[in-house]
Amino acid sequence: MHPLTGHIRRTRLDLAIELECMTAEQRSVAMREACIDHGGCFTPVGRSNWGPHFAEASCLGVYGAGATEAEAIRQWIKAAKRMEVATQMESAA
Repeated sequence: MHPLTGHIRRTRLDLAIELECMTAEQRSVAMREACIDHGGCFTPVGRSNWGPHFAEASCLGVYGAGATEAEAIRQWIKAAKRMEVATQMESAA
């Protein structure tokens, strides 16, 4: 495994754990900051009829989407944790 891969995995898991302990408002702020710090994209639901009609969070190689910012971040957390479990299982095999 490339050394950078381990760093990204740790950063991603740390972010997911931190986000779980925050309120919805704190999560939105933290996700925006993580996207800026690590090169991601956080798109809130549009405020017009033209969209976007759902929120998206993409950071550290993980993507989550939902009807609200809070749902998109919840989906991001779930996906990040699933990726970590899958990686650990693959390493153990």
